[in-house]
Amino acid sequence: MNRITCCMKWFYLSSCFFVFSFLVTLSGPLNLSSVQKDSKFIFHMDMEAVRNSHFGSLLVKKIRNGEDGDKFKLFSKVIGFDFLKELNSITYFSNGAKDNGVVLFKHNANIERLVAIIKLDKNHRSTTYGQETIHGVGSGKDRTYICFPNQGLAILAPKRSLTHQALDVFGGKGSMKSLPICLQDAQNMDQPLLLIGYGDLTDLEDDLEGSDLQKHLSEVCATMREENREIRMNLQATALNNQSGEHIENAAKGIMSLIAMSKDSDENYIKFIDAIQIRRDSVNIEGNFRMGVDKLLEIMDPSIEAIDLELLD
Repeated sequence: MNRITCCMKWFYLSSCFFVFSFLVTLSGPLNLSSVQKDSKFIFHMDMEAVRNSHFGSLLVKKIRNGEDGDKFKLFSKVIGFDFLKELNSITYFSNGAKDNGVVLFKHNANIERLVAIIKLDKNHRSTTYGQETIHGVGSGKDRTYICFPNQGLAILAPKRSLTHQALDVFGGKGSMKSLPICLQDAQNMDQPLLLIGYGDLTDLEDDLEGSDLQKHLSEVCATMREENREIRMNLQATALNNQSGEHIENAAKGIMSLIAMSKDSDENYIKFIDAIQIRRDSVNIEGNFRMGVDKLLEIMDPSIEAIDLELLD
């Protein structure tokens, strides 16, 4: 596979994943009181807003009526939890250190049933922190710690100590007080945000694998919303200097041009390219994606049909 074809496939698949991922992962708007104050990375998806959107309601319908619809229905019945209906939000935060991320799920699941399933893991061990029970499952690098501090919240982390920190934040110790400046205006707009992403790339403990973004960017913000039956995504990045800003702008536009000019380009790749606009003002780079819901779902349809639900077997 030549370099251009690889770029096209990466761009298209990552775009589809970016739009679709919030539906297959784990209420309401971002709650800063649940996020640790020194977080360098924040990611939040509002499933209530998704379900209330035209895009989300049609996409959920496609999943339920797809080839694996019956399998999904049976899986939901077994665990007593329909995540397309009863998952309200997911929030991820990290201070940038390796294996330091914490995930918060707001949900309407039956906790007793979930705990019963968790305890079936042969490596399950439980410990306590204050009045809370922490369940450890899996082994080695896949070891995960889970806690349910109240009926509607689940905390997941790769280290027990991170679960402790998240519980402290949940209890009112060391929470974030305000959104990063680049997200404040977006949070105040009339239409609810379906997705928020933020990354502070300065002084990270570990390099971003396979990327030189840290050499050129200091901060990245992303939002996604539906407005007038259009999906609108916005990406803002702050470069370290004007030269770095020009480098990132040229790289992004160069990849788009390669895809658009290649004889191997799929029509759907071109449609995605046409929906993207990139502009730069000195160190500030902005990218916007805008496409009608029906058109986007038409483009995504093959990817939705190809989703593999073998993990539910």
